[in-house]
Amino acid sequence: MPKCNLVKVDKTKEQDMLIIERIIGRTRAANMNGKEVAKRAGIQPSTYYSRLRTPGTFRIWELRSVYKVLKIEEDDTARKAII
Repeated sequence: MPKCNLVKVDKTKEQDMLIIERIIGRTRAANMNGKEVAKRAGIQPSTYYSRLRTPGTFRIWELRSVYKVLKIEEDDTARKAII
């Protein structure tokens, strides 16, 4: 019987990908850049970019602030998936 190597996506990685996709997508849709989002959210741009590389390190207040700046809805599926 041939061996099959199935890739199992970790739930945390899946949530991280949702966060990244949603933030980057909304940033582009709003014609903003990361530095502008960070400043409006009250986060240092270097911290913001670091958090985007590893979304699990976002503090709750930072993520809420970024979501508010980008007007990501409460009922958004990505938001529900990470909370």
